[in-house]
Amino acid sequence: MKYLKGTLLLLVVTTAVAVWNVEAGSLNFQNIKIPAFKNNYISAQVKKTTTQAQSIKKTSCKDDWSGDGRVITARTRNMYGGDNYSEWIEVPYSYNTWGSSNREISYYTVHLQSDKWLASTATFNGTWVYN
Repeated sequence: MKYLKGTLLLLVVTTAVAVWNVEAGSLNFQNIKIPAFKNNYISAQVKKTTTQAQSIKKTSCKDDWSGDGRVITARTRNMYGGDNYSEWIEVPYSYNTWGSSNREISYYTVHLQSDKWLASTATFNGTWVYN
C-alpha cells in the first residue's frame, strides 16, 4: 500500500508539473473592426515560444452596413528581420494553418483584411493560435 500511495503521488506531481509548463498561446478577437478598402487591422505583438505552426479561425464576421457575412484573409509578420510576412490565407470557421513561413521563435503580429475591396467596415470575432 505504501508503494501504491508513493506511485500515485508521483503521478499527480508529474502531471501537475507537465501542465504547469505548457506554453499555449492564443489571441481572441472580439468585435474588432476590419477597415474598409482592404486596409489592414494589425493585432498586438505577441511572443512565440515554440516552433509549432500558427493557425487562425473566425467565429463570426459581418459587414457593418448590410449585416452579410464577410470573407477575411490573414497573414502574420515576424517583427524581427525586416518585412518578414507570411502568405495571405483565408480565415474560415475552422482553423486554417500557415505553412512553414512563421514557425520561428520570435515576436509576431497578425494582419486581417477583407478579401474584397469594399467601402464598409466589418466586425470580426475569432482566434489566432500562435504557439
